Amino acid sequence: KAPIGVCDSGTVSIDEIKSLAEGRFGVRLVIIDHLTRIIGKGDNRALEVGSVARGLKSLAKDLNCTVLALCQLNREVERAARSPHLADLRDSGEIEQEADIVLFLHKSDLGHEIHVGKNRYGPCQRISVSLSEDTRRFEYRL
Repeated sequence: KAPIGVCDSGTVSIDEIKSLAEGRFGVRLVIIDHLTRIIGKGDNRALEVGSVARGLKSLAKDLNCTVLALCQLNREVERAARSPHLADLRDSGEIEQEADIVLFLHKSDLGHEIHVGKNRYGPCQRISVSLSEDTRRFEYRL
């Protein structure tokens, strides 16, 4: 029964996210449902995404919390029908540089899997999961 706050104002800056999170006691998790919703600084999209990635890393350190940011992959992954890699992160290589952990959700011929593409704290591996159609929840399969 954790309290949940939602900000659905469209685009937002890192400073706005920080002020919203600081107003809540004991924030432990900030979820960004789409990296492109955050306003960054830069002359082009790659620089802007890089500034957002650095800003989110700083936010996590300042608030001592986990930041989960969702982003798109390049379209080539779908066309090639292969599992995603770090180089497939859309718009900037700085996402993979700043992130501590990068997870890819992937559906293959064998089923659903979570591909750990980067992990500063442990191994990179593939984890088979099943998707419950009733609850829309992924479950780990032994």
